[in-house]
Amino acid sequence: MPLTIVRGDICDQKTDAVVNAANSDLLAGGGVCGAIFNKAGYQQLQQACDEIGHCDTGKAVYTPGFALSRYIIHAVGPIYRDGRSGERELLTSAYQSSLRIADELELESIAFPLISAGIYGYPKAEALQVAVESIGSYLLSSDLQVRLIIYDEPAEYQSARSLRIAQLCHPEPRRMSGANYLGASFAQSMIAGKDGNVASAKMESEMVYETVQADRDFRTTEDSFSTALFKIIDSKMMLDTDVYRRANIDRKLFSKIRSDKHYQPSKNTALALCIALKLNGQQANELLAKAGYTLSHASLFDVIIEYCLDHEIYNIYEVNELLFVNSQKTLGGY
Repeated sequence: MPLTIVRGDICDQKTDAVVNAANSDLLAGGGVCGAIFNKAGYQQLQQACDEIGHCDTGKAVYTPGFALSRYIIHAVGPIYRDGRSGERELLTSAYQSSLRIADELELESIAFPLISAGIYGYPKAEALQVAVESIGSYLLSSDLQVRLIIYDEPAEYQSARSLRIAQLCHPEPRRMSGANYLGASFAQSMIAGKDGNVASAKMESEMVYETVQADRDFRTTEDSFSTALFKIIDSKMMLDTDVYRRANIDRKLFSKIRSDKHYQPSKNTALALCIALKLNGQQANELLAKAGYTLSHASLFDVIIEYCLDHEIYNIYEVNELLFVNSQKTLGGY
């Protein structure tokens, strides 16, 4: 843990293992595979692969990394046909098989290319979603540091969903902040529910009132960021491991925040923790303020984060995918 999405070249990564987008016969190919063979040392790597001989689609094997890294993990992704022939399951398996090997070898870090998104024809936006979901779900129970290396422009990975969200995020300020926002929400809910049904208004207004009350539970202005953070964690009865993994931040960094009540995190780290704790917009702004930060409607990064908080998108990897395809810095990582 954690996962960082990076634009770059897979052969330039300084990690314990580099993943090769391999074919089942483990032969040197073109694209990412060819580049990895050339950087590692073509003859040595091919000989090591020949000794293994074969790897099924959806599986992975490993060899020494020679001149490239300590190890090369060879993951065989599926050839994309129609999206209904088990491609997603096989691609997920290729990622997670690679991660299991890295853990078995007791490695600390690993770098992936986007498997199957080249000559195997997997649509790029879908390939990115599968990669992020597969790696993200695995890292909820692992402390591996993972880099997902993207060679092309981020915009090439826009899905219909991420494009729609980006368009919603771009226009103008969509809401008031702080107490004014909650007050407006409460007033609006007294008129009609979110579905336009007056009959549902009372239920929704009660929900907003409960949110205001919950906010007051940790809104103590003299608290430092760290003190306020751990009050929230305790109130939600969450384990430290769950928090830092869901925030996509390093365990050592989280320990610093816990041990030093005056520790000032970066805005990136503070926001990652807001997502992990499933805070609403008001609660997030309260916590951010304790570290000296705020969300601005003048920043696309901030507006995307605010959108995710408003719409309860609390999967950090889903948030990061949305940030990445809009050329914004992702949350957490290493």
